[in-house]
Amino acid sequence: MPFLILCSLTLYFNPVMQDPFNSAKQIVLFLISSWCLGSLITNFVPLKRLTIKSPIILFASIFALSNLSGALFTSPGYVGFFGETLRKNGALTYASLFLIFLVLVTRNQKSDEKSVINAIFFCSLFIGVYGFIQSQGIDFVRWNNPYNSIIVTMGNPNFASAIMAILGVATLVLAFDKKQNILLRIANFILTILLLTNIINSQSDRKSVV
Repeated sequence: MPFLILCSLTLYFNPVMQDPFNSAKQIVLFLISSWCLGSLITNFVPLKRLTIKSPIILFASIFALSNLSGALFTSPGYVGFFGETLRKNGALTYASLFLIFLVLVTRNQKSDEKSVINAIFFCSLFIGVYGFIQSQGIDFVRWNNPYNSIIVTMGNPNFASAIMAILGVATLVLAFDKKQNILLRIANFILTILLLTNIINSQSDRKSVV
């Protein structure tokens, strides 16, 4: 699976929808996981062998099944399967993530390393630049936003700073990775500074943000 496709789970939002962030990302997640399910069905024998040999897949399977079984006894059932107010914390979300996890594990190609690096760089660049644009008050979307302006593609400053922190750690590691091209290392270092600046400017530690 191209890792840039997985980036859409982080980057996609739709201002036209009632919930531009959670609902939009949920739809993308279901689409990607549907493709993963088809891929797993067509490669059922290798998956079966790997499940027997790999404890992590076995434990992940138990986790996914326990979430689905818990949803069956949740009232109302809609919350159990889709999550509270479409917050992507229902059983279907975990089942979708589990399918993506299985495809990534069974694929396990060495060539994916470069794809992961490219995906990290692309996500960091988009979110870093968009966060800076928002901090300058020139966002191309007019959000009805009671929080700090830096929400990037997450919906509020807390979620925004969390994803920027994760990406910042990744870009910092790549910046000191001697196996990478020097220009890419410099670019990742600049992105790390940009992400850190956005995190500070987001003021996500304020108690008024929920």
